[in-house]
Amino acid sequence: MIEYNDYISKLKGRTEPIDYGMMFEAIEQKIAKQKAAQNKVVFRGALAGALSIFIVGLAFYLSYPAMRGGNDQMLSYIYGQPEITDGPVIDYVFSD
Repeated sequence: MIEYNDYISKLKGRTEPIDYGMMFEAIEQKIAKQKAAQNKVVFRGALAGALSIFIVGLAFYLSYPAMRGGNDQMLSYIYGQPEITDGPVIDYVFSD
C-alpha cells in the first residue's frame, strides 16, 4: 500500500518531500501577526475610551459654571465675586 504523503504528492504533482518545519514557521508567523493585530485593536479601543472620557469630563467641567447660572462664575473660583464686577481684574482685562 502507498504511503499517504506519497499519494498526496502524486496527486499534487510534487516529487520533493514536504517540509513540515517550513510549514510550522509559516503558521507561527500568521498567528503572531493575528495576535499583533488583535493587540492593536485593543489598544485603539482603550485609547478611544480614555479620550472620550476626557472630552466628556472637560465639557462638563467647562459647562458647570453655566449650569449653575452664574455670570463670571469661572473667574469667581480664582477671585472673589466683588473683585470680578469691579476692581483690578476688570481694569487689567479691559485696559489698552
